[in-house]
Amino acid sequence: MNCLTVAWTAHEPELRGWLRHRLGNPAEADDLMQDLFLKALRQGERFCSVRNARAWLFEVARNTLADRLRVARETVELPEDLAAPSDEPDTVDTLTACLPRVLSELSAEDREAITLCDLQGMPQAEFARTRGLGLSGAKVAHTARPSAPARAYDPGLPGAAGRGWPCERLRVAPAYLK
Repeated sequence: MNCLTVAWTAHEPELRGWLRHRLGNPAEADDLMQDLFLKALRQGERFCSVRNARAWLFEVARNTLADRLRVARETVELPEDLAAPSDEPDTVDTLTACLPRVLSELSAEDREAITLCDLQGMPQAEFARTRGLGLSGAKVAHTARPSAPARAYDPGLPGAAGRGWPCERLRVAPAYLK
């Protein structure tokens, strides 16, 4: 442990000054110096094999300081009434309620693609294989047209509080756009 004593004696004043400058509080710097010394002491004989004791001590001091600052980060209490309860219906529930109607207004091919790929999670590659399509053709067919949920929800439509709500009015793309 003589190597630790030698390194500590040589670098302790510089480390202490660096930490005091960073923290602006001598008592906190002394606490951190104690933590640093204990970390070096726990290294035991491994500390003697460190090529540059000064660099090791400063690196551990910097990491210890970062940990201390991260833990000491100031937090602000939020008021209990910050999130006011909403009387508005949940968008997902509303979409779930109107989805059958939206799907019924689509062509059979679009309805099948949306049902299998978007709602049931079938991979597009499997959809293409079962329909005798190439993967690129299935991807173009599936992604080139808006999905039913996108058609059902148009934020530009008028509605409650000036916003469009799902299924208020439905804009179905003309067949030539599908």
